[in-house]
Amino acid sequence: MSLDTPAAPRLFFKPPSAVIGPGEPIRYPAQSREVHYEVELAVVIGRTARDILAEQVLDYVFGTPAPTT
Repeated sequence: MSLDTPAAPRLFFKPPSAVIGPGEPIRYPAQSREVHYEVELAVVIGRTARDILAEQVLDYVFGTPAPTT
């Protein structure tokens, strides 16, 4: 990424109270000077796949409902 190494280690703190549900308000700690958002995404591949069409991708993702046609 061609970024300079910081002079001091950066602190990354995510307390359990930082986890909220969909639509819940985000409350920033009063003592925070800088707050960043973070997104995590996990996908579990449910079965072996190779050379599939783009339209078939979700058929191989575990937990995805079967397509209705």
